[in-house]
Order: sequence, then C-alpha cells, then structure tokens
Amino acid sequence: MGELTEGVSPHRSLGWTEVDDHIAQLRHRFRSASTAVDSKDVGNRCVGVLEALSAHVYDPDLHCPPGDKEPEISKTDIRIGVYINHRLQGKTNEELRGLTKKASALSHKMKHSPKADRTTTGITADAVILLANILRRLEEGGFTFRVVQQS
Repeated sequence: MGELTEGVSPHRSLGWTEVDDHIAQLRHRFRSASTAVDSKDVGNRCVGVLEALSAHVYDPDLHCPPGDKEPEISKTDIRIGVYINHRLQGKTNEELRGLTKKASALSHKMKHSPKADRTTTGITADAVILLANILRRLEEGGFTFRVVQQS
C-alpha cells in the first residue's frame, strides 16, 4: 500500500517531461503523506497531473470548434474529454471514455475532501496514473478497440 501503480508499458516514464515530473511529485507526496491535509494535497497533485495531461493532449486547432473559446487549462475534464472523444469514438469505446471522466472527478473530489485518507487518495492517484498511461498509449497511434462477441 506504500507505492502507487506502474503502467504495463516497458518504459519507466511516459516521455512527456511535464507529465512525468507531475507524476514523480505525486508519487513523492503520496509516500510522505501522513495526515488528512497531506492526503488532500495528494488530491491536489492528482489535479496537477490532469492539468499537465490536458495541456499535452489538447490541441486547440484540432479540438476547439471555430469560433469557440478554448477551455481553460483547469477544465481538465473538458479538455481531456474532447481528446478522448476524438480518439475513442463510437459506442464500443464508451467504457474507456468513462474511465477518464471518473479519474478526473475523483481527483477534484479528493482535492477538496475533508475525509481524504491514504486509501482513497491512493486509489485516486492510481486512477490518474492509469489515465496518463491510457493517453500515452493512445498517442502512440493505431489504437483500435473492438468488442469481440463470444458465441
């Protein structure tokens, strides 16, 4: 319970400097957290990872309709959501899109929770790290997710 999840990728980092730095800070803060205030700060670090992810994957030229205002960096659910919706279209990818929404919602909840503790913030941090790895895998390209019907 003392460490956070690692991705299944053979790489030790995502290769996105700012995101990797935020994840390293998240891991450090989680290891050192011992109070409820520390745990809330883990939630804050999770939001920091999300903001770094949204800055990396959101491309206003591609994801912002002409005439619309680009969402602020703090609107991680919108920015990452638009990217995910672009990359994972269709009903078969609904669950994968839902993962991103839940990871973002958990992070923002922990950041403000007076009941944040090691277990809940650990789960939240693991979810954010999972999301970072999902987004990295999507950027590698060629992603197609199909549901295979069993007979």
